[in-house]
Amino acid sequence: MVSNLLNIEQAAAITGYSKGYIYNMVHRREIPHLKGKRFLRFDESTLRAWMADHYVNVPTHEQLADEAAAYVIKNSKTQRK
Repeated sequence: MVSNLLNIEQAAAITGYSKGYIYNMVHRREIPHLKGKRFLRFDESTLRAWMADHYVNVPTHEQLADEAAAYVIKNSKTQRK
């Protein structure tokens, strides 16, 4: 079921990707799209679901510092034995 069809400019605004990068992803069939002879469209709900599936959770600086401190403590104890 098609909800709201977006053009390339709208898809770029939603994803944050450049139009050129989206065209490359379409060519490599990496992004869901609808293609006719003279049009390229993106279903908004499908595009948003695709983005959610490809979301990468980047740890904060504080989380990285905590993990680094825990790693140092753990490894300094094993080296003393």
